[in-house]
Amino acid sequence: IKTARIYLNGPDKACKATEALCAVARRDFSPNSKCSHEYATSKLKEAVKDSSAVMAMKYFPNLLEHRDIINLACEGKITALYFYEPSCEHGPFLSQLDHNRLQEYHAFGIEVYWVSGLNGCLMVHTMRDGMGYFVLPERLADFHKSMLFAFYGSNLRLSGDGEARLGNLMDALIAFWGQSIGIVTGGGSGVMEQANTLARTRGILSGANFLDITDQSMTTDVDFCQVFQATCRHSRQKWFEVASFPIFNVG
Repeated sequence: IKTARIYLNGPDKACKATEALCAVARRDFSPNSKCSHEYATSKLKEAVKDSSAVMAMKYFPNLLEHRDIINLACEGKITALYFYEPSCEHGPFLSQLDHNRLQEYHAFGIEVYWVSGLNGCLMVHTMRDGMGYFVLPERLADFHKSMLFAFYGSNLRLSGDGEARLGNLMDALIAFWGQSIGIVTGGGSGVMEQANTLARTRGILSGANFLDITDQSMTTDVDFCQVFQATCRHSRQKWFEVASFPIFNVG
């Protein structure tokens, strides 16, 4: 850490573009863009010319940053990437393009870590059945060997008796399959939150596929998760395919 070098986005000289113009133009990566698109990743080649490095970024890389990182990875110069926020505009949620980039980082051998504000933990990205998930490092082996159950429901909470029956179901699954099982939910409140909490208290894997829904709180009782912007509502369903069995609850 003491020898880490800090690079900032933006041109070395003062930019003439107004903040309003930058907000509009920064999504245009064509040569005609009014934004200079000068990112810190373009300045790293000199810094890593003699050795490989680990990168730490505030936000998950955009298209041009991704290009620079992949180019450096091809030369064996970038071994790992840490980021703090998935998106500057969408907070803790990734776009479909971001998910594609995660798969490419995996393919090029770059380890990706998320310093997650959702649960206050460091999570590592890994692939299972063609889908990428962020997992607590200490549960990584369990994630790859456990049978998963998808618990579907809504933000309606179960009654006390209903929650007890749900707990009894999990106990029965554990009795039959052992501790090497886990659940994955939509990550919201109500039944989903109850299922995640019950799984966590029983020591089995608790996971969630979070979707950017403004009127719904998010559970933090997770050992693994993935995050999706609202535009990924349909493609997100594919991530539930890591589960072998669906279980439907109220809602």
